[in-house]
Amino acid sequence: MTDDLDKKSLGDSFAVAILQWPAVIGALTLEGEGWVLVLRGVLATWAALVSLGLIFGRPEGARWGLVMTLTAGFAAAFWITVPSFWALIWFVLLMIGLHTSIKVRMDEACVGGSDERKASIAVQRQ
Repeated sequence: MTDDLDKKSLGDSFAVAILQWPAVIGALTLEGEGWVLVLRGVLATWAALVSLGLIFGRPEGARWGLVMTLTAGFAAAFWITVPSFWALIWFVLLMIGLHTSIKVRMDEACVGGSDERKASIAVQRQ
């Protein structure tokens, strides 16, 4: 049975994906001049700030932020190569990255927690 901490850990990864992946994909795939170029710059800045905030803005460590930034790269590679066979490989890597981000987030969430909480996570993993 999952508790509120596990549900929050699961939601964090998907919330960041919703905020970060469209910005990365838009920054890499939009082409044009004028306002499109400005939009591309704004999206690239947003993606960079989210990545920096994930990596350096957390006291528990940067592992989760690094994994989420890596999955944003996988999402962009998937989007760019979508009509080819390579898209399937990027999609598999993307799903592995999401799974890893959830596991890392759950581990970081229990750092500094009670011994009882750490024991319950250890029992759930067996």
